[in-house]
Amino acid sequence: MFFVKMADEKCLICACCFISFGKGSHKLIKITPAVQLHIQNLFWREYDVEKECCPKNICNSCKTNLYALNRGETSKLNDWIEKISQINRQKLRRSS
Repeated sequence: MFFVKMADEKCLICACCFISFGKGSHKLIKITPAVQLHIQNLFWREYDVEKECCPKNICNSCKTNLYALNRGETSKLNDWIEKISQINRQKLRRSS
């Protein structure tokens, strides 16, 4: 089970795997509209980068896996798919 404190300003969180990275990490990139659309279509319909409760970044490995999943290339993604499917995104709420 994953628990993430979104208000922690010392780390950044990947919107797919919910792993936290240091604030200056080069492994995270800002979510683009295209990536947001893939996230919404594939596993998190309510995701919106504008919502305060949603992470604004994605790690490089999740971005690569997300595009592979979108292309239907799932043979090497079983562990990643299992990992992200265990995250309960419905419990994310605004903190204010």
